[in-house]
Amino acid sequence: MGNIIGNLLGKKKPEKPSPQEVIARIRLAKSKLEGKKKELDREENRARNEAKRALQTGNEAEFRVASKKYSMIQGQLKAISGFIELAANSLNVLDLQQNFKEVVEIGELLKSVQSEMGLDTGQLEKAIGDIQATFEQVNGAAEMINNAVGAMINTGELGEEEEKLREELMAEIEGETGVTEKEAELEKKLKG
Repeated sequence: MGNIIGNLLGKKKPEKPSPQEVIARIRLAKSKLEGKKKELDREENRARNEAKRALQTGNEAEFRVASKKYSMIQGQLKAISGFIELAANSLNVLDLQQNFKEVVEIGELLKSVQSEMGLDTGQLEKAIGDIQATFEQVNGAAEMINNAVGAMINTGELGEEEEKLREELMAEIEGETGVTEKEAELEKKLKG
């Protein structure tokens, strides 16, 4: 009913974008995502350095804030990486679809030529059927890729990430200063 009224009012149903338009949109989105990823990489490094500085000065509260920021940025990076991968896979699937479409069209042309010549088209029909089955598998793969994105967004527990970051940064600090975490705590207690 809505389409009828829309058509009466001069509104047209939006046209389905061409494969070239879809490819251009996906490439643009992928490019934007890659830019955002670079930006988040820099933010991740800043948050990591802030957490390290907080550990070096013994400021536990500042470390927790910086490490949570670091973990959240890692979650965003993981999601963006998943979307970049999805865009790349989508481009591959669209390319395969276009190739299969062309092959099927050529096969149909060959079938009609063989039929006009009075030749047996059974073998060609089987090949076209196989190609169409593969085309359907490619479409199924595209759907699976889309469904997998949701699983990539899960960021995990912040507590585990925070502890992992602490251990990694403490090892770095120990390597730079030669002072272990226990020695630093003992020194802090003696001063305090």
